[in-house]
This record gives sequence, structure tokens and C-alpha cells, in this order.
Amino acid sequence: MSGSQVKSFRDSLYGQDSDLSSWLLSWQNKTSTRKVWCGCIQEIEVLVALIIIVPTLRGKCCLGHTQLVPTHNDVNTVNSQLDPHIPGLSVGIEVDRNRKTFIPWPYSEECGRYRIHFARQKSLPMTALVSFPGSGNTWVRYLLETASGIFTGSVYIDRRIISKGFYGEAVPPDCGCTVVQKTHGFALDGLVPAGLAQRTAEMKLFQGRGILLLRNPYEALLSYRNFLYGGHTGFAPHSRFRGPEWERFATQLAVVWKELAATWINYTRGHEAMVLHFEKLHLYPHHDLSRLLDYLGISVDEQRIGCVMNHIDGPFKRPQSSQQILFKTRDPFSEKLHRILDAVIFDLDRMLEKRGWDRIPIHLYKFYKRNST
Repeated sequence: MSGSQVKSFRDSLYGQDSDLSSWLLSWQNKTSTRKVWCGCIQEIEVLVALIIIVPTLRGKCCLGHTQLVPTHNDVNTVNSQLDPHIPGLSVGIEVDRNRKTFIPWPYSEECGRYRIHFARQKSLPMTALVSFPGSGNTWVRYLLETASGIFTGSVYIDRRIISKGFYGEAVPPDCGCTVVQKTHGFALDGLVPAGLAQRTAEMKLFQGRGILLLRNPYEALLSYRNFLYGGHTGFAPHSRFRGPEWERFATQLAVVWKELAATWINYTRGHEAMVLHFEKLHLYPHHDLSRLLDYLGISVDEQRIGCVMNHIDGPFKRPQSSQQILFKTRDPFSEKLHRILDAVIFDLDRMLEKRGWDRIPIHLYKFYKRNST
């Protein structure tokens, strides 16, 4: 992709002066000077025409090389004291007061004073929020942003997300100004990379630092299928959950679900990464959100957390539909799919146990061994 093509693409999305526009061009220059650029057109994947994925952390034409070369992560320790000038923010978080902020609950008398800010450029380390698609990544981002007061970022660009106040979506993932950065890793390719170097490439860009968000693969597959056909809050037609194409989709992605998680479980060390179970967060949001903030080194403001608990759903919760009722009476997973999915859940639970991380809350996994939870 030539410089003029990159410029045209970035300017059409975010204008000539945007942070992301500058990052796209500097990204090309960095990879060129490091002899990583292969002179081929990078893939820009599109999901449901809502998400535009910029050339990200993997390169299809330069196997073994990483296209994005982030700058060094300068880690600043976050104090446990609170900044009296910005409600709910820790003193140690350096806020960029010249950048756009967002008020998540503008009509609340009690909570309307809270804002979400960008941190100062390069003041925070890159931290992946990695998950298989359909695992609640956007909801966790909402909880983190509203609880911490700092925007989250992403290795993708989703304009609908930005329109709902997720302004960190529109900045480079290595800006050091967002508290975590969303990624689905190689899951969006629908395949597990053949080589270990390719599997772990993105993890190494994050220097092994990340939050692995795990959700029951049965429900993650249903959610992802709905997203592919209905966007963030819509639903796929019932017919898309039966037949050979659905069987292939679920069979292939069951393996991807397992291997994406296995990569972060088996190839990170010490306390640089952690696991977060969607089902437990849903049941005990205060406890698990406090645990997340502790991992990120951000102090807990109980009043602010109280506001999060009072507005727990966020802007992208799917409404109730006939689909949930249908799947209570008609299991969309065949006997073959049950065997495959039960096996990958069992295998991953063993890996978590070996790593010493929280094991899978099997009793909360609907469809697992015909569980009707």
C-alpha cells in the first residue's frame, strides 16, 4: 500500500489531523525502516460493515513478522489516593486535560459528575483485553471505563462503538493513554496459526500483559453468530443456527476458542496476565471489577463503583428476544458439537488448573453436558 493510499484511507475515516491518522502513517514508516514491510497490500477485514479493522498486529504476507511496532511501554505506578479535582480518579493517573472527555451518566443527579478521560500519552502500559468474539469484551470495557475514569482502546476501529462514547477506540492502541486495549487475536481469522511464533506474536507485542476474558464457548458462539448477522444488539435468523454451515462454523471456532485462551495461559508468566470469567463477573460484578482495577493498579472509589452497579448494563446489551425462548426448547447444538465443545472446555479447565488461575465455573456453563443453567 503506497503512502498516498494509506493517507487517503486514514483521512477518509478520521480526517487529516486525527491521532489515528498519524498513527497509521507512522506505523507504515516504522515497519518500512525495520525492513518488515513486504510491499504487499495489507488486509483490512470488515465485519458486518460496522467494524473497520485497521492493519493490525498480524501480517498475512510476511509470516513470522509483526506489522505494528509499538513504542516502549513506560509503566507508571498508580497511587491509591484520589484526585480531589477529578472525582474517582487516582492521583497517579496523569490525565490529559486537553482531550475530549465523556460523561457516561449525564442525566443522573448522583452520578452525572463522573467523566471518562484519556490518560497522558505514554503514561500507561499496553494491556490486552483479549477474548474470543462474543465473550462480552465491549461490556467489560464499559465497566472498566466507568469504574476507572480512563478510556479503553482497541486494535480495531468500530465507528458505532465510538458513537457511544468509547473515544479510546479512535486512538492508536500503543498510545499509552488507554487503560486496556481490546483484541480478539487470531480468532477473527477463524483459524489457529500453524506456527508458535505466529500464535504468540500479538501476545509478545503486549509483552505478555493482558486480561484473558473467558466465556462459555456455547454462548460465545451464539453471541458471535448474532453479531455477524445483527450487529452489536441484533440477532441472526433462526435458520443460521442449523444445517451444515452452522456445524462447520461451530466446529472450527470451538478449536479457535480453546487455542486463543491456551496461548495466553501457557505462554505468559507470573502475574503479568490474569483470567476473568464472564459468568462470574455477571454474578459478582463488584468483586470482579474491583479485582480488575487492582490488577491494573487503579484504586477503587466506592462511590463511583456504586454508580457503575446502578448502571450495570451499558449501551450494548442485547434485548430479550424469541431466540432465547426458542433455544430453551430446541438445543442448537448437535450431539457432535456437544462432544467437541465439552472436550475443549474440559481441556482448558485443566490448563487453568495447571497455571494456578481460577478454573472454569462449570456449573454456570449452559449447554455443557446438557446443563440448563
